[in-house]
Amino acid sequence: MGWMVTIVKKELTWRLSYSDTRDGERSDRVEASVPGCVQLDMAKALGIPSYLTGDHEDEYTWMEDKFWHYRALAEIGEEGVPFLHFSGVEYRYEVLLNGETVLSHEGMFSGVDVELNAYRGQRLEIEVLLYPAPKRTDIPALRGRGNEASHSCKPAFSYSWDWCPRLVTLGIVDEAYIEYRPQARLEDVQFSYRLSDDCAEAYVQADYRATAGGSLEFALLNPQGERAEMRRAEIPAGTGSLSLTLENPELWWPHNHGGQPVYTASLALESGGQADIHRRHIGFRRIRLVVNEGEWAQPSTPIKTCSRPPMTVEINGRRIFVKGSNWVPPEMCRSQMEPERIGHMLDLLRDANMNAVRMWGGGYIHPDYFYDFCDARGILVWQEFPLACANYDGGDSYLAVLRQEADAIVRQLRTHPSLMLWSGGNELFNSWSMMTPQSKAIRLLNARTLELDPDTPFIPTSPIYGAGHGSYDMVCTNGREILTEFCEGRYTAYTEFGCGAPSEWEYLGTFMTEEERAHPLKSPIWEKRHGLDSCDEPTRWFDIEGIRKISGCSDDPQEMVGIANEIQAVMYGCLFEETRRQWPHASMGLNWCYNEPWPTGAGNGLLNYPDIPRRCYYRVKEALQAQRLSLRFTRIAWRPGELLECQPWLLNDSGERLETDRAEIYLTADGVTTHVGGWDVGETPPYRNQSGESFCVTVPRTADKRFTLSIVSAAHPERNADYPLFVHDQAV
Repeated sequence: MGWMVTIVKKELTWRLSYSDTRDGERSDRVEASVPGCVQLDMAKALGIPSYLTGDHEDEYTWMEDKFWHYRALAEIGEEGVPFLHFSGVEYRYEVLLNGETVLSHEGMFSGVDVELNAYRGQRLEIEVLLYPAPKRTDIPALRGRGNEASHSCKPAFSYSWDWCPRLVTLGIVDEAYIEYRPQARLEDVQFSYRLSDDCAEAYVQADYRATAGGSLEFALLNPQGERAEMRRAEIPAGTGSLSLTLENPELWWPHNHGGQPVYTASLALESGGQADIHRRHIGFRRIRLVVNEGEWAQPSTPIKTCSRPPMTVEINGRRIFVKGSNWVPPEMCRSQMEPERIGHMLDLLRDANMNAVRMWGGGYIHPDYFYDFCDARGILVWQEFPLACANYDGGDSYLAVLRQEADAIVRQLRTHPSLMLWSGGNELFNSWSMMTPQSKAIRLLNARTLELDPDTPFIPTSPIYGAGHGSYDMVCTNGREILTEFCEGRYTAYTEFGCGAPSEWEYLGTFMTEEERAHPLKSPIWEKRHGLDSCDEPTRWFDIEGIRKISGCSDDPQEMVGIANEIQAVMYGCLFEETRRQWPHASMGLNWCYNEPWPTGAGNGLLNYPDIPRRCYYRVKEALQAQRLSLRFTRIAWRPGELLECQPWLLNDSGERLETDRAEIYLTADGVTTHVGGWDVGETPPYRNQSGESFCVTVPRTADKRFTLSIVSAAHPERNADYPLFVHDQAV
């Protein structure tokens, strides 16, 4: 078209200081990284060791209570219209120009612009004044994880959790620059769409505010970059909208169900031979949350109602089983996230045959590239708002900030096809949070998502009634294995579950001394790194007694660590397979958790920090194969001579109809393999499982306290499965 785009960005050089009060004496200035956080800058300047090593995290806590002063100098040019732009600042702050406050803001997910027209041709001093981190201390019982942030939209995890340290970050955490925009420009551009009931038409809309009249072009480029639809109109200054209809759009699917086509929406204003152009990726899918199979039959009296909320995902008219993991912030400081590493972590997740992540509500909203990566990889995103494990009962000022932040979050994410559902937050309807559907924060979030993204489902919290949330232990408080509990479960979804174990021996050595590693009950670093005394339970996540009950192992720390990882791997695989066997009544299996933001002594993660797969990751990868032979039993620890009842299954969450097959079952003990049964597998429809008749085997006594069950198909060895189990006289 021959238009020339005239937007120019100029980066700024920042320096940082702090003071005890807003206007108090300031420390010496140090170099600041933007994006960044004050903790990293001060640690570098003062020589404070990294919180990732040793037990140095306590050396950072004083920083959360200071006022922080970012300062930059800029020459404001004459070209275009100058704006100072901040994509995200954590958390409450003022912007001062030449010492005068021009903006006060609270919230890190809503960006702000400050027009600089009045400063053309001047040298400008820019200051960003950060207030101390918000802390609710009015009720002493609320001191602790999550609750300190319960009157703010500050990510709760930074106040410490059972998988991360206390590092209450502050800073300019996203882009900050001066931008020169054309006089005739578009502002507040928003793209949205709706699909027809049969998904044959997409109605795409662009909303905008134009500072001047001109020629407006709205175009939609297909996944190959070619123009699919376009519309032009002459418009006046002011607000308006333009719409397109796309016939037969290519639909986006999770990676194990179809392709991941992504379109590009473009809106351009031409005035005086120059253009202001806004682009956004957009993907077309229709996603619904529907009632789980069989739920309408419960209860039948006295009045028919839906007692359990919908938890089955239907995408483009197809009900699917959601298999994935809970994602927590991969770094304590948002600015430390590296796109290359995040992409690698998502590759590992997809390669583990997962199709979803739950973005846990105590963390921060990730940069756009994270959701672009999920779009490209076919990974569904369950996105929670920044509420977790507390009663967010703040007044009008809190609700105003929550609305502002929620609107920014929804507008950022709603065109991403990977977005599966919105959730108000984590564990809000529990005895420690005491929120209900009538809590104003929940009602507000429901209203804002309905207004801004009406076709994406919303649930008030996780868990909701009917969903399984926990447990996280090899052996539960009732003395039974977690696998036994799952086999007796009847849940609509398993949204969190785990099996805690210490990190591998070699990994522990990367942040522990040999003495610390060898004496877990006597070394404080085990508690610091969440290996012991997590969640006020002395041996969580390193359950020494549970490891002994299952394996019969010795007290040697290195042996115990190795066997614990063996147990964790087998247990995780069995738990995921059990969630799949309960389809179609159960609709999801999402373990807690996928990753952690620092090296931990023990935990439930499939990856160790920063992106290292644990032994359990590979076992889960096998358990989540689209087509998988499986054996169902209720424990992984047995006594010699017990009868072990076992049932063969074929799990199929693929779109293929599987032909008849023959599966053989074997038991291996002390190097000897015995055939114990066979199963003529009938034809299996797409997205369905089937089971065979149960059989019993006598548990052998073995020299190494182990035996293995296997199910094997000669025609389809890629479906085969084996189960290393434990046998000893004191088994649970």
